Amino acid sequence: MQHCYAGHRLMVTCFKNTKLQLLIVCVLTLLAYSNIFANEFATDDIGYFYNWDIPRHIENIAKIFTTDSVPKDEQGVYRPGKALLIMLSYKLWGLNLTGYHLFSLFVHLGSTVLVYFITRKIVSSMEYEVLRIKKLNTKYSILNTVYSIPFITALLFGLHPIHTEAITFILASYDSAGLLFYLLAFWLYLLVLKDTPGVEKMQLHPRGEYAWLYFASILSAAAAFLTYEMTFTLPLVIMLYHFCFRKKLAARIIPYWLILAGVILLRVFMLHIPSRGEYLGGDFYLTMLLMTKVFIQYIQLLILPLNLSLDHQVAPGIYSVVYPAYVNLETLRAQSIFEPAILANAGIITGVFVFVLKWYKKLPLAAFAIGWFFITLLPVSNIIPQGQIMAERYLYLPSFGFCLIAGYSISKIFNSKFSIFNKFSMFKFLKHLNFNSNFKSYTRPLDVKTKNYVFFTLFFLLFSFYFYQTYQRNKDWKDTPTVWQTLVRQNPAHPVANLTLARIYKEKGQNTQAAFYFNKALDLDPNLKDARLSSNFYQNKNLSFFYPKGWNIKEEAGIKVSKKNFEIQIESEMLGDNSIEDYLLKQKESLGVLKSQGLVKLPHFTTAYLRLYTLPFKADIYQFFLFKAGNVIKVTANPVDIEEKSSLDSILESMD
Repeated sequence: MQHCYAGHRLMVTCFKNTKLQLLIVCVLTLLAYSNIFANEFATDDIGYFYNWDIPRHIENIAKIFTTDSVPKDEQGVYRPGKALLIMLSYKLWGLNLTGYHLFSLFVHLGSTVLVYFITRKIVSSMEYEVLRIKKLNTKYSILNTVYSIPFITALLFGLHPIHTEAITFILASYDSAGLLFYLLAFWLYLLVLKDTPGVEKMQLHPRGEYAWLYFASILSAAAAFLTYEMTFTLPLVIMLYHFCFRKKLAARIIPYWLILAGVILLRVFMLHIPSRGEYLGGDFYLTMLLMTKVFIQYIQLLILPLNLSLDHQVAPGIYSVVYPAYVNLETLRAQSIFEPAILANAGIITGVFVFVLKWYKKLPLAAFAIGWFFITLLPVSNIIPQGQIMAERYLYLPSFGFCLIAGYSISKIFNSKFSIFNKFSMFKFLKHLNFNSNFKSYTRPLDVKTKNYVFFTLFFLLFSFYFYQTYQRNKDWKDTPTVWQTLVRQNPAHPVANLTLARIYKEKGQNTQAAFYFNKALDLDPNLKDARLSSNFYQNKNLSFFYPKGWNIKEEAGIKVSKKNFEIQIESEMLGDNSIEDYLLKQKESLGVLKSQGLVKLPHFTTAYLRLYTLPFKADIYQFFLFKAGNVIKVTANPVDIEEKSSLDSILESMD
């Protein structure tokens, strides 16, 4: 019995120790992400870290504050802070993956620690909570609000599986660095305020002794705004904090608005950077109807983080990553405000806002957490089109609101005198069923120690589940093929995922698998042009290539790839003792008037040469000479229209 009592006291002491709480949070978070060091660059990482030249040279530092803050194919955003961090990473560790994974962990651990301190600052400033705790007999309770809410909230944030895309995906972690600056700016702002709950207006500490914190907060806000657009909500969150916890707002919020306005003016009016995409179907109203489904799906993923995916299906034929040519317009246009699902989603969202406005005085922390969630999602709510309907990484910052209200709710359930553990113990329930037994001695509320053990058991099960899900999800980001294989496994009917996986196999030379996924993509969506051009595969000992579905192959005097009214002739021979120049000089045949000739680039050949002939009233004739390893492949075709030229391009690019 003494051992049990001593063990309980030790557990209580541990959970009331700030340093130990932070140690537990950091160690468990590190362990949950410890397997990311086996991962490689994946998907968009390649374009930024391998193919983007600007951050590799320090003399380009001025360029990253212009439209060159992102690669050319990523236009629509302005993120010089992110580019600076990538430039710094190049200087520190080049392309060593360990450095990039350490950076990701630093961002996540830093954010998690800030979540702990922000939560503690908020809870400690809540007058009614502080007074309530003083009235409780809390000698051995690990559930005190001031101690439990920050710990639970930070651990939820550190281990939540929804964060894997924002952290394990290396490129996304550089966006998340902007969110780290955001949290830092907000925490420093809270430190500047006096700790007097319910003050009528914001006040700085006396004699300006904390003015440097205010200045540091403004600098952090500027860094956040220049790193990631999701940080633009910081001034609104500060206003929300004053709305929920303090009655009046001082003019000291103005610098945050001014800096934000400066960044937006620079981006829109000086650099003329447009939005990243268009409204789905070109319609704002239909896009907003779809977003009601997205917001509810976000909440579901936070509550039950299962089936995490790079590209969720929001509605039939509409995926979270927008492929404009493949959006199911029938599904989009069939939406209506009177659709039961949309009405229910809109009702839930409206109800949440009504709750915040009605109960913010009695439940300020809950109102603040809910407000945080919705406000921080505003930049990606597609009010301004983003080119992406939803993404799990978008939940990194909003999830703090979820973790905060979850931590608060768990603490209240176990602490409150109205707790279900006090009112409905098992034996009291049995007594209400009129069993004729002596349950009287068992109907008293659960004592503090029992509640602590129950809490600890449930606590352990919840965070074990989060830990396992995070650890497993990290493996899905191992490399580009793994990312897309996972997506196809999760959603076999995703046409673009199947097409992308086919391209990956094609690049790796795994042509049988490539042909399988090309055909599967085409079966799912006959409008997928790339799948249509590359759905069949031909191979002999000297040559392999993909060709369009519905075309024929004949091996007569070479290889003929044909469809009705169009044919591509392919011949192969040895180069022998000839040089490439000598070989070309010996090709005397004339297919018409030589219009132009010269070298061209094709992916799998050391040298490729084109002769373009023209004939009166006929299509131009293309004759290619492809050189590789002592072999010459001669390709002749006369495509009439754009589709046939695309088919020729597809065959040539796939030849190996």
